Amino acid sequence: MTAKLWKSVLLVLGIHLVGMSLARASQVYTPVCRDLTLASAALRYCVQSTEGAQVDSSRIIYVFHGIFGDADFVNTRGPVVQLGQALRQRFGAEAPLIIGLSTGPQGILKNNAREVLAALPQVEQALGSSGQVSRHIVGFSMGGHNSSRLVAEAPAQFASVSLICPALLPIDPFDQAQLAAYRARHKAYLNVTFFNAVVRVFEREFPDRATWDANNPFQFLSQGRFDTQTFFVSVGQQDGLGFNEGSAEWKTRSILRNIAVQNKDVSGNHCSFDSKAWQDFMIAQLRDPLAQN
Repeated sequence: MTAKLWKSVLLVLGIHLVGMSLARASQVYTPVCRDLTLASAALRYCVQSTEGAQVDSSRIIYVFHGIFGDADFVNTRGPVVQLGQALRQRFGAEAPLIIGLSTGPQGILKNNAREVLAALPQVEQALGSSGQVSRHIVGFSMGGHNSSRLVAEAPAQFASVSLICPALLPIDPFDQAQLAAYRARHKAYLNVTFFNAVVRVFEREFPDRATWDANNPFQFLSQGRFDTQTFFVSVGQQDGLGFNEGSAEWKTRSILRNIAVQNKDVSGNHCSFDSKAWQDFMIAQLRDPLAQN
């Protein structure tokens, strides 16, 4: 290669690298929560503190809390805080920004998932993101339903999905015989009061079978909405809401569709999960800082 050609190659590489650095600007974030008013939902988002370290706002991990929770749990829930610390230690300034999402303590995504999805660019721009953003999503308990419901709207917009003790019901909640059998299968460790509260929320949010069928994550799974996704699923085998049954069914159906799913169950109640395996999964998904941009 001639000296002139080498100079041309180096010039192109230099321009490319400068462009990448401009697109991947990093900054320090302090914990802050903000509210957006949507047409049919109130969306609250909270930024996880980066503890003085810079992170990359072009890579974002969104996290949905469980029932009766709040978006700020990204700053208070130990495993989520520890995930942020582990990713910053591993990736430095190219670690992702972690953001909690909430539509209320008992908020369940239905058709309003489209509004929440459409609001994400506004959230990202407010936090300094520009251009293409690589998104990952995590859901704890009821947040597992919300995460899968959001991803079903636009699967290509999310690089990975983590379902932690997810509220995935593999039964028909309008069939009393199925509900009774579900309670019987899990009665050895079922938290009856908590489970009944969850059922009441489902009954309120899904007043008829048509509404349930239109928002049931298992329906989206069978329709092929998640065929290009990479999932991590972890739950306690003595889950007090019986969500270990839904998680097992999710894994089985995903494998039948050749969907990439990593399942790590543990012994324990709701919401026990393998936090170390989850960290390893997220590190693997993020191992190439430029792969998804």
